[in-house]
Amino acid sequence: MQLEKRARDALEKGYLTNARLLFREVVARNPKNVRAWRALMDLEEDVEARLQACERVIALDVLATDARERREVLREQVARIREREAQWAAGQVAQARALMQEGERGSARKIVRAVVDTYPDSLDAWLLLAELSVDLDERVHALQEAVRCKPDDHHAQVLLARWQFLQTHPLKLAEVYEEEGQWMRALEIYRRQAAQVRTPGEWGRVYRRILRLESKRLEAEQTSTWLGSTWAAVLIAVVGYLILVSLLWEGGMPLVAQEIAGGTFCVSLGVGLLAWIARRSRSALWQTL
Repeated sequence: MQLEKRARDALEKGYLTNARLLFREVVARNPKNVRAWRALMDLEEDVEARLQACERVIALDVLATDARERREVLREQVARIREREAQWAAGQVAQARALMQEGERGSARKIVRAVVDTYPDSLDAWLLLAELSVDLDERVHALQEAVRCKPDDHHAQVLLARWQFLQTHPLKLAEVYEEEGQWMRALEIYRRQAAQVRTPGEWGRVYRRILRLESKRLEAEQTSTWLGSTWAAVLIAVVGYLILVSLLWEGGMPLVAQEIAGGTFCVSLGVGLLAWIARRSRSALWQTL
């Protein structure tokens, strides 16, 4: 009673924030205090919180006609708010999908993450977050939330069952990562499994997969290195050619400049082609170039 008195004193003095906090503490200690719930019907800032307080008053006092009328008004307000939130979420999801199609998966994921933090009842947002997630646990959680939003959604149910299965079958999960092009994640799983296998046959299967992915990784690194060195060589040749042509032209030798320009271009092209052939060919002759 002393706490309730303090809450009412704060309300009478206009200290609304303090009164709200005190009345919340009152109902936390005594959930059947209908007077405190009535006060929270007006003091709560959030519409849904006011509606909850109203529901509690009706549950505790069946004759509370005013609370029933107030509940209908609050329900309409909540419905309008949720409709606006749903429209906003749909627009954000559409923007995230456009970014994902452009290859901006990180930016798309940030948008969808903000959507579910603000409006956690968006089925499409949770499904898209699951698609964009790089973490398995986050993906499963997103699909669980999607099923919560719409329990009868068959697509969400199938996806959730699939990824929950993969949580307990790491080799299958690694195969999925391979299909998605996430070689390093797949390789990490294979390496962990190689240390846990119990039979030579299992170890051989895992080891072959490790070799295959290591080969892909090395090939990707070599390709990146080759592209960088080849373009650097061509760029140096082109810059040198431009400087030489400029000097000859300014020196009054335009014909010679034109001949050198053509020759330099052909040499640059030839260097690039030879580098490409040496990179792609398996012949030892080309590998020595």
